[in-house]
Amino acid sequence: MNKRDDVSKLYEKSNFISNILRYLFWINISLVVVSILSSDSLKQATIIGQIIIAICYLSLSVWDDCCLWYNAEATRRKNLIEDAYNIDITNLQTEGYYNNSVSNPNLKYILNSFESVYFSKNIAESMNCTKYTSALISLLVFVLAIKELNDRQNVMLAIQIVFSSHLLLGFIQFCVYKMRLNTIYNEFYQNLVTIGVNSQKQINFLLSTVMEYEAVKAYYKVRLSTKKYNELNSELSSSWEKICKKVKITDEKIEHKEDDK
Repeated sequence: MNKRDDVSKLYEKSNFISNILRYLFWINISLVVVSILSSDSLKQATIIGQIIIAICYLSLSVWDDCCLWYNAEATRRKNLIEDAYNIDITNLQTEGYYNNSVSNPNLKYILNSFESVYFSKNIAESMNCTKYTSALISLLVFVLAIKELNDRQNVMLAIQIVFSSHLLLGFIQFCVYKMRLNTIYNEFYQNLVTIGVNSQKQINFLLSTVMEYEAVKAYYKVRLSTKKYNELNSELSSSWEKICKKVKITDEKIEHKEDDK
């Protein structure tokens, strides 16, 4: 099946900003090391550089959170509804992005979210090494900044407090995000595979789980690696197809039931 995902274009600008932030992170680390090892005259220049980097980093992060990433995520949520309920909200086309063939719109919406949770959970797990390394380096730089503290370097310490605390908070949010995803995934799996869907009440419960998933994504704002997605997509798609085949709908009336509205 040919795949088309117009929504992915909206993530490209956000991914570009994420790449810039990653470069700024390493430039800041380099400036800290140079500042610690350099003479007083060069030290002042590196502190100015750190101030500029910190301002740029935080400004770009806020812009991404409030504009680029928000717009991409909001459109993806709308597209999830478009695919499940066969309506046009965004005027963007998505074909083959979700892989299930159930006819009930609510169930399709639930399975689409289940698939999204499955991919997000596994991609987040694959990012562990990178996230832990970044957090460890941020903590190390913060400790070094404190160690080098004197009256003339209060500015440097203040910069590193802001910079490192921002990155460490992001790491903590990433860890909690993964925990939330695991819980949500287990709820989906238990109800759709282990037990099987057998009542409208169960569908209503699963819809609340969908809302929980969307709330987790919106609150923690974790950027999943596009590189990891491309590397794992084939393997995860194959595994997802096997899981999808195990989904049980024990009451056929549910699958073909039309909305009463």
